[in-house]
Parts: sequence; C-alpha cells; structure tokens
Amino acid sequence: MNYKSILLAASAALISTNSFAGGLDNAGQSVSPLFQDGRYIEFSAGFSNGDVTGVDPTGVTTNDIAPVNFIGAAAYKADINEQLSYAIIVDQPFGRKVEYDYTGIYNRTSGDVRTTALTGLLRYKFNDNFSVYGGLRAQRADASVTLGSPNSTGTAMLYYQLETEADYSFGYVAGVAYEIPEYAVRVSLTYNSSISHTLKSSESIEVNGVPALALDSEFDVDTPQSVNLDVQFPVSKSTLIFGGLRWVDWKSTKVSPTLFKANYNTDLLSYDTNTITYRLGVAQKFNESWTGLLLGSYEAKTNDPAGIFGPTDGFASLGIGAIYTIDKLKITGAINYNWLGDGSSARAGVFEDNTAITGGIKFGYTF
Repeated sequence: MNYKSILLAASAALISTNSFAGGLDNAGQSVSPLFQDGRYIEFSAGFSNGDVTGVDPTGVTTNDIAPVNFIGAAAYKADINEQLSYAIIVDQPFGRKVEYDYTGIYNRTSGDVRTTALTGLLRYKFNDNFSVYGGLRAQRADASVTLGSPNSTGTAMLYYQLETEADYSFGYVAGVAYEIPEYAVRVSLTYNSSISHTLKSSESIEVNGVPALALDSEFDVDTPQSVNLDVQFPVSKSTLIFGGLRWVDWKSTKVSPTLFKANYNTDLLSYDTNTITYRLGVAQKFNESWTGLLLGSYEAKTNDPAGIFGPTDGFASLGIGAIYTIDKLKITGAINYNWLGDGSSARAGVFEDNTAITGGIKFGYTF
C-alpha cells in the first residue's frame, strides 16, 4: 500500500489553527514542505473569524474586537542529490489584529502586529531513516497601535498612538527527523531561534483630542524561540494518526516603546507564562482521490492577567478537512471551531464564552 497520498495530512490545518494561540502566535512555523518527495511547490491561505466580546472595567460591553484576519504562505522544495535537499518557505509566523469600536473607555483602541518570514532550509539524509536539517530565517516586523484610556481621575481621555517602520532581522532553524518511509512514519523535532528587531517608532499622546506629547525613538523586540515536535504514524493501510506539540518562549517577548513606558509605567505587551499547544488528528483515505481529516488542538490556560490586545486565555478546537488528489496535485482544506478560554484583569475587564472559526486551503504540486 502506498501511503504517500496522505502524507500531507500532518500539515493540513497548520495555516489556520494557531490564530488564537498564546501570545502573538499566528501560523506555527511548519517545516513540513522539506519532507515532500521530489520537486514540490505549495501555496496556502488561512483565515480567522473571532466572536470575542467582553465587559470593560467600567461595566460596558465591548464590540467584537477580533476582526476577520487572513494569512498566507508558500513553499518550494527540491532535491540536490540522494542525500541533500532544500526548501524555501515564506510565511507569517507572528501577528495579531484587535479593534475596539464601541462607546466605552477603549473606543478607538486597535492593534495590528505583522511579521513575514523567508526561511531557507537544507536537509541531509544519513540514510532512509535519519536526517538533520537547518537554515536561516529572515524576518520582517512592524506594528501600529492606538490605545484609548481615561486618566487616573477619569476627567480626561488619553489616546496613545504608535507607528513603527518595518525592521528586517535574522534567526536560524535546526532540526532532526526519524522516518520509516514505506510506512509513512515520521518524528521530527525543530528548534526556531528568537529573532531580535529594533523598531524605529513614532509615538504620540493626545488629551481630549489635543496633541500633548510626541517622540521619535526606537525600541527592541524579540520574537520568541520555539520548539515544534511533529509525529505521524499509520494505524492501518488507510488510516494515519498525526499530531505534535509546540512550545513557545513568550516570557522573553516584551513590547515597551519609550514614550509609552515613561508615561504609563508598564509594558505595552508582555507575557508571564510560556505556552504549549497540542495537536492531534486522523487522516482516513477513502479512495485514490479523497482523504478525510479529523482535527483537534488544545492550549491550556496560563491564568495570567488578560491584556487589552489579547483578552482570551487558552483554547480548544475541533475541525474537519479533506485532501483531494488529482494526479500530482493535492488540494487540502480544513475548517475548525474554537472555544476560547476566559480571561480577566483589572485593566482589560472580563472576557467570557468566546469562540472563533478558523480555516485554510492549501494547493500542493509535485513535479
């Protein structure tokens, strides 16, 4: 039995399932294209549509603060010889969009954090079972933030604004894999280094609509190091189990612009706890054209105080998907329903019983 037709299952939903993971995690930093046979190219698109509302510290119910968000990715893989192969991957590993548009104290508050990464990987196979891989990652990062809040006496409305220029910086990837190709067994462990950015920024504060302070400066931000463990193995000639976990070092990430820190005496974004996201799925091959997918993922609550730009805490999701094979083309689609964990703090308010829909589609072609 040829298991190759379901090898894409392990990465089928990665483009869509991390949109509400801890911190600013967005797409999971998958290296799965590196394990495809021969020359291979893929294009992916994913979306998240949250229903995230809460009650702010004054008791006013917010709007849905999580707008529809789209991300994309692409990859190319080829063999150099029987032992060496390489892959080039473009993705959007970290990011978050938040918009408050209601009649409460955080009206006009919004945040948009964006990253794009270009990763070049080289893989060396010692034999059919054992291989190592690694490479460099170039990453672009920028952000824009508006924060509305009353002053300490509640008599004036402050609006803080931040715009950064795009910064480009570098990190690296290293990994090891064990495979039994004839049975579609694979275990891979991937380390993604942190990447340090120095963001040139323009900050300003206005009081009741009147400009009060402005500053052009720069500050440092580290996107976090992470470790991905991915596993797949067959349980029959037509059924594949896949899954893994992703650990992210969010405690090392702080966003602390100069003017904001001086006037608010806190970080704009920071995290007290690292996160581990778990994934589990089943791929069932029905015939030469169709493979069905059942997907699940889970991230435990950190119990950290909720932030204005990330007021939920942890999640659980269930999803379904399918792979349709037409000769050398595989089309993979998946959709997931997410239950978002409750979050609360004196600063953000209380956010409970929130949900989200995430989904994605992938086109992979071997030639």
